[in-house]
Amino acid sequence: MAIVATALLEGFGEEGFVQGAFSTPSTLDLHTLIDILEVGPFCMDRVCQVAFNHQLHPAEVEFDVITGCSVRIEIEPMAEPVEQPLLHELQDEMTLMQRRTGQSGGIP
Repeated sequence: MAIVATALLEGFGEEGFVQGAFSTPSTLDLHTLIDILEVGPFCMDRVCQVAFNHQLHPAEVEFDVITGCSVRIEIEPMAEPVEQPLLHELQDEMTLMQRRTGQSGGIP
């Protein structure tokens, strides 16, 4: 079978998509499609599903395709990272801790 397959890459440092026409077996599942599109690293530690024929299919579900159909991998973005203090804020705090206070007259 010759199908159009797409994987949308959202929530990555550089967003984009992988798309192309591929020769595939007549029966597919998520893992086979991930291998065909070579997007395995993008699916690590993320929820991935196949969208085909207006339905989402989990990993273990096989489905039949015909020539000319369109199949999409849905890759959920990771949760937003917890905001870390900025480096300059930490440096400002360190500078405050290193300042002398209560200097007596004449001593530099």
